[in-house]
Amino acid sequence: MCLLHRIFKERYQLSGDNVSLLFENMEQITFSKRDIIQKEGRLSFYLYFVERGIVRSFISRENKDVTIYIVAEGDTPLDSVGLTEILNSKFSIEAIEDVVLWRIHKKQLKSLCSNSVVFANFCRQLLETQMREIEVYWTEYYWMDKKEQYKLMLKRQPEIFQRISLKDIASYLNVTPQSLSRIRTLID
Repeated sequence: MCLLHRIFKERYQLSGDNVSLLFENMEQITFSKRDIIQKEGRLSFYLYFVERGIVRSFISRENKDVTIYIVAEGDTPLDSVGLTEILNSKFSIEAIEDVVLWRIHKKQLKSLCSNSVVFANFCRQLLETQMREIEVYWTEYYWMDKKEQYKLMLKRQPEIFQRISLKDIASYLNVTPQSLSRIRTLID
């Protein structure tokens, strides 16, 4: 059984039949390291789930990429809060590693939600998770001292540090790679 099957059952309390129905409406796709999966400002037709690898959601402002969200196996990268609506993406999504994703067209997901309270609750839980992440990022994390942000990231996602570049970590902390080196020196 793939990791996502287990997560859909445990985290979202979907029955085996509902997980099967969800996967019948999804397709597996792969991207290579540094491929852009979704481009900021373009229509977003799909919701993605990470089976293997790491992706980041980021915005580009003033010729600088700022990473907002980094997710690994079992999670859903942010591109907008429109889970079932085809909207312009607010974020770009990039593969940090080679990745295997499952995607569902938002129209298919909307149809599942319209016809099933179970899937409507599934989408509600997904949206609540994403909104909670955005809320925490902007109300708590973003305003922390950069050294404290780094320490919190080490504590919350230690396995990711072994798999992503210092450039990506610096982008997430919204500091230069040189500043990150100084922060790491203070902590190590």
